[in-house]
Amino acid sequence: MVVPQKVKNFLARGPGISLGYNEITFFAPESLEQSQVGYRVDADGNSLITGEEGAWQEEWLVIGNDGLGDPIIVDTSNDDLMVLSAMHGEGSWESYAIADTLVNFQKIIHLFQKVSEGRAYPDELKNNPISESEIEIVLKSIEKQNPGFDLTYWEILFENE
Repeated sequence: MVVPQKVKNFLARGPGISLGYNEITFFAPESLEQSQVGYRVDADGNSLITGEEGAWQEEWLVIGNDGLGDPIIVDTSNDDLMVLSAMHGEGSWESYAIADTLVNFQKIIHLFQKVSEGRAYPDELKNNPISESEIEIVLKSIEKQNPGFDLTYWEILFENE
């Protein structure tokens, strides 16, 4: 498994985000290979890449997960490193794009880190709710960076139930 230097640099920047009841956690660069278990390989190290529809893809590298346990995936098939997610526990992997490049994904994470300050935990968020205008600003910024992308993934991060 070859990990692009851009991915290592991204992961070395530190923690993910926590916003009320939702979060995105990233794996440490040094644990990236063992973090592929259940995605790229099984517990015995056997490849789960079969080439079949719905199977894990050779070019996918899981770099973290969200609060629901869904993987955050970097598509290493090109230098832009598109970022994807997919629902776990569905019997097959049907990925969808959440950022068109790793650089734009980093910008999105930075936006969420800023808006989550003082709102990382449910009680903090309850005492300091996010205004509709703050949500709109973040979502418009994501849309500007990733034209034509479905914003549902990011909208869900603002839900707190």
